Amino acid sequence: MIYTLVDRELRARIETSCRELQLPCVPMLDPILKGLSAYLGLESKAQPGRQHTMGEEYFSRLDAMDFALTQDDGQSPAKLDEAHVILVGVSRTSKTPTCIYLANRGIKAANVPMFRHAVAGYTDVGQGGHGRWPDGGSGTARLDPP
Repeated sequence: MIYTLVDRELRARIETSCRELQLPCVPMLDPILKGLSAYLGLESKAQPGRQHTMGEEYFSRLDAMDFALTQDDGQSPAKLDEAHVILVGVSRTSKTPTCIYLANRGIKAANVPMFRHAVAGYTDVGQGGHGRWPDGGSGTARLDPP
């Protein structure tokens, strides 16, 4: 049995059961935590769930992640006004991974693909770049030819 539990009661139950069943029992993270504690001069706190505390920041990150996934590749332009950041670029330039990275920090990021003289889903892009999204919303997309 390999485990990563920090709850002392659960650890004791697992270790007892493994002894009774004559199974090896390995606390996988103990050597790592002991080494880090010694190196940093800090005592480890045996408190489950500290890495993923579900507070306001956690839910903000989840909301940003959901936003990034639903806004990927210009999928839902009606909600672009909710974005903190909008990435516009040609295909294969890491817009999606960048949005996911930002979402993990609670930043609502959307990405819109850019084609020569047009942004996907955006019509009537003229010299000034003003036009309409398919849902009727307006915006600006200035794209100068190369």
